[in-house]
Amino acid sequence: MASGIVNVSTQVSAAVGLAVLGTLSSNRTASLLAEGRTPLDALAGGCRLGLLIGAGCVAFGLLLAVTVLRAPRPCGKPQASQPSRPTNPPCPSSRYPHHDVQIEISLHVGHQKIPGTQEFLTLSGVSSR
Repeated sequence: MASGIVNVSTQVSAAVGLAVLGTLSSNRTASLLAEGRTPLDALAGGCRLGLLIGAGCVAFGLLLAVTVLRAPRPCGKPQASQPSRPTNPPCPSSRYPHHDVQIEISLHVGHQKIPGTQEFLTLSGVSSR
């Protein structure tokens, strides 16, 4: 479900962004035409504005990603930059025990199991939390 929400929000935000850039470009083209520029010059000016605003948004996004996002720290290893903290947080596998789980699947009619329909499904590393 979360993947679907991410995909939909990406598509909707791209559509809204494109609509905003198209509107700004169109308004700029119309204002340049009203100033008496040639249609080709006005169209180039409108497209230039849209591309500059789009490039500015990309630059802002990159700047935000570089300053806000951090690489995950390795788990369970000593951290040289902070001697007061001897280790990083424990790895998820050491925090939560894992078990092998075997599931029996068979076909029953009433209270009788039909011979030859028994199958076993083994899941390894299932978390017990």
